[in-house]
Amino acid sequence: MGDGTASRDIRATIERLCDDAQDLLDRATPRYESALLLMENARALAANAEPPMDLSRVEALHARAQSLARADKPGWTGWVIPGVLAIAAAIVMFEAVAFPPSNFASDAKVQLSTKGRKGKSSGLFDGDLAKIAVVTKHERNPQVTLDFKRPREIDRVVVMRPPGDLGVISVEISYDAEVWGELTRIPGAAPVWDFKREARARYLRLTLLSPGVLRLNEVEVYSP
Repeated sequence: MGDGTASRDIRATIERLCDDAQDLLDRATPRYESALLLMENARALAANAEPPMDLSRVEALHARAQSLARADKPGWTGWVIPGVLAIAAAIVMFEAVAFPPSNFASDAKVQLSTKGRKGKSSGLFDGDLAKIAVVTKHERNPQVTLDFKRPREIDRVVVMRPPGDLGVISVEISYDAEVWGELTRIPGAAPVWDFKREARARYLRLTLLSPGVLRLNEVEVYSP
């Protein structure tokens, strides 16, 4: 994917994230936590856009979500949240020094939209790049979802599938498995797709954007 195409994809993804955040904040009971997450992911995505993007909409939605959070929980959000974030940052820094990056996807729960006769989900993380680990049935848009069981910092994702498999795959993330934002699209006939993009999410979903069978050999997800 060329730089121009990548930037267009980033811009389109950020617009979708903004639309989703707008919808969350306009609800009778605003879901400001999810909206804040979407805008944080939008900020991270914008760092990869060339030329730089106008983030006025992102910042406006982020400020609105923060205002709703303060109004909903007055008296403690002003000092508790910064304190928690400071502690979390210290923990992340310690972990980065004490433990080298590892493929934390190996701890994830794997869910297939449908399960074919072949493959075993644990094989997605066994390091055997030549073996097909998961196979769905033939569907309109087959999916494989990873649940990391808690929100995780994501820095790099590697997806491997059998050579010769065609069809574009959408890679999405979510905090709550309801609102999704697209990280990237894997071109057809790309057996290995290795990309870096900072985000935070609990779920990662791979969707084949055409009718067919989704087959995957390996998925690796790394933290910063």
